[in-house]
Formats: sequence, structure tokens, C-alpha cells
Amino acid sequence: MESPQISSSINLVAAGFGVAIIPASLASIRVDGVSFHPLQQALTTGLGLIYRSHEKSALTQHFIKPVRDAGQVAR
Repeated sequence: MESPQISSSINLVAAGFGVAIIPASLASIRVDGVSFHPLQQALTTGLGLIYRSHEKSALTQHFIKPVRDAGQVAR
């Protein structure tokens, strides 16, 4: 089952719908019957930047440019 928000995962676990991997920052949310156990190794995931290919908005370009300049986005 998927939850619409990461924080909803905690309530799904509390309701008996399995387990969840959540950010450590949510460990402070206390729900009866649910316990948080930090993972020993950090998990990583790939991220991508998406935007409309013909976007002309200055705001969008301002957001994209520093990422591209850092060499982190393929053209």
C-alpha cells in the first residue's frame, strides 16, 4: 500500500499495514505501538530534475541554471 504523504506511512504501520522506511527526521513523531529503528547504513537514491523542454520562465531558468552550472544535470 502506498501512502500519499511520508508521514502517513507511520499511521499505516500503526494500523497493521506492514513496515515503512522513513526519513530519520520523522523519528520524533510518536504513535502508540510503533517504534523507530535507525538503519545502520545510509540509503541513497538517484534524483532527476524535470521541467518543460521549452520553458521560458525566468524563475524556472533561475532554478535550473545553478544545477546545470555545477555539472549535475545532463543537457
